[in-house]
Amino acid sequence: MAHTPKQRDSNALCAAKKKNGQLCRAFAGQGTNHPGVGRCKFHLGNAPNHEKHAVVQEARARLAKADFGEAHEVDPATALLGVLHLSAGHLNFVRAELAEIEDKRSMEGQVLMRLWDEERDRIARISKMALDAGVAEQQIKLAEMYGAAIADLLNGIFRDPDLALTAAQHAKLGDVVRRHLAAVATEERPALVA
Repeated sequence: MAHTPKQRDSNALCAAKKKNGQLCRAFAGQGTNHPGVGRCKFHLGNAPNHEKHAVVQEARARLAKADFGEAHEVDPATALLGVLHLSAGHLNFVRAELAEIEDKRSMEGQVLMRLWDEERDRIARISKMALDAGVAEQQIKLAEMYGAAIADLLNGIFRDPDLALTAAQHAKLGDVVRRHLAAVATEERPALVA
């Protein structure tokens, strides 16, 4: 069945260079086990290297759709942590894809194993960069600053003359604040220390 020029323009093409110098107008992956990606069957699309390349392209396309956001201003420490968290998400994605494959020695299994190894190495490199940049220390300082600001706010409220707290009520404030801080703690928000 013949295809219209519009169909050819709206779908990925093989685009391999033919003997006459023109580009192949067959659909990408036509006649292969990876339709829509890579070379067609006439231009070695069924060769092992092309199959591997197609699997990598498909995985990257799925990964790109997974959870990418918009660019915004960020300080270097936050950027490092963001990239670290993103890489951890990629690693979990690849791990989930690997779990669904029965034969890890298949072409797709080998490619995903390589991606898994590369992502683990990337996470290790980013983690080292974050440690070298002192990101953990910056997080601690930031948490201490927030804690001090909250403490100043609470002290200002508790000492406010409009409240007119008694000495006995002031004595109980430490226990009351600790109890309420522990009550709002969750896995995402660890307990604050009063």
